[in-house]
Amino acid sequence: MNHIKSFLIVVGTIIVLQSCNKSSATIDMSVVNQKADSTVMAQIKPIEDSVNAACMRRLEPKTIKAQADSMIKVDQAASAAASKK
Repeated sequence: MNHIKSFLIVVGTIIVLQSCNKSSATIDMSVVNQKADSTVMAQIKPIEDSVNAACMRRLEPKTIKAQADSMIKVDQAASAAASKK
């Protein structure tokens, strides 16, 4: 009995899939690719802009000077600690 039920389910599935396959609607892959590309570009642009803005903030002279001063202080502290040993 279970084999008959399984067989009927498989046959029903095949019939449904075949009937769906006969539709006259076609997918134009160039249109799909074009829409996908435009969607991706719309999502990439804001991210790219925020990354560029963050990069420009890090390249401002006052930021670079503060980073350089911080590195110099760390180097001086390390030298002072090494000379005490």
